[in-house]
Amino acid sequence: MNILPKSVLSSNSFLCTRTKQHQASASNVLPIVLLVRLFAVALIFCAFTAPTRAAFPDDFNGVVWIDPETEPGVVAGWPATATLTTPFHPTTLYVNSTKSGVWPNKRVNNVVVNASLWVFARFDGVWHATTFEYLRPNTSTKPLSVVEGGHAKRPPFKTSGYIWRPNNREVIGFMVSGIARFNLVNNNIRERSNVALYKWGVGPVDEIDDEGIGEPEPEPEPEPEKCVEPEPVINTHRYTGTVTALATVTTPESTIPFQETESVVIDVSDDRTLTMTVDGEVMTTQVNQDGSFVGAYNIDIPFLSNCDVTVNVTGQLDRQDITGYGQGSESCPPYSATLNATFSASSPTEPSFLDLRPPAPKECVVTTAPLMLLLD
Repeated sequence: MNILPKSVLSSNSFLCTRTKQHQASASNVLPIVLLVRLFAVALIFCAFTAPTRAAFPDDFNGVVWIDPETEPGVVAGWPATATLTTPFHPTTLYVNSTKSGVWPNKRVNNVVVNASLWVFARFDGVWHATTFEYLRPNTSTKPLSVVEGGHAKRPPFKTSGYIWRPNNREVIGFMVSGIARFNLVNNNIRERSNVALYKWGVGPVDEIDDEGIGEPEPEPEPEPEKCVEPEPVINTHRYTGTVTALATVTTPESTIPFQETESVVIDVSDDRTLTMTVDGEVMTTQVNQDGSFVGAYNIDIPFLSNCDVTVNVTGQLDRQDITGYGQGSESCPPYSATLNATFSASSPTEPSFLDLRPPAPKECVVTTAPLMLLLD
């Protein structure tokens, strides 16, 4: 039995109804507010955890150059005349350069090369560039194992307690240039390629992204048989003989002829490199397809201090024999000098030039599949 007046009951009923409506409205708004807050937190989390993606600085801004030690960074200003691509292979680094057989050859440590191979890697977020290998002419492969600090030889790639190796899925860069390893003493040309970005364990990429860096490398599928061309054997053949020179020195008072005979040593390699040494003077050139060669070297003329004659040399290689002549003249007022020379040399062996050899049969190695694959 209600003891309250109807007006009060009616008012109380209204209040209860409004209270219920407010509770229902609040119960609908609360989940929406929570969702908005969670979405905002997710955006902030993604902003801080998303993989870093950026382009390599084509102007080399901020790059620390290790080579050449005498002029760090000078290579950045060389024109990029070569195009470099680095297709993926699980065990081999391919560095395909359009200048591989174009840039001039140079003998370094008794090996004919024509390019330096560079790697770019980040240390504490800063790009560092260093050479780590030479490249021979028309050579475009290296084992993946050489991409490490032991071949770079200097900090930060190699320190007393650390040797850098790329992490799986780490983005690094490769470049080729004229010879610039350690210094420019053996430089053959001041040109370079583009920087080709490479995601370790994945292959070439167009941008820097660190997604998945440090994840274990997948085991490469076993190769049942691998056939490669063997490394060519390059021998050097020594020719020894004599050079006879007739020099004529003209002074204001008279003309003085004299003749000299010197020993000559000519080294010819199977890659067609020829080095001729006479009285301590050295000339390096290449043997042409027909066996001919040309070059020049300087010779001191007796009685004339600070007056060297440039002798132009023309020679012919015929199996185990080499013959040729040299001619030159120089004016050092009030004196002048002319020189005519002939030379001959022989060797117990003859070159087997690489470009004339028949293709060598490929060496094939059978790869044994892992035991777990045999058990599947």
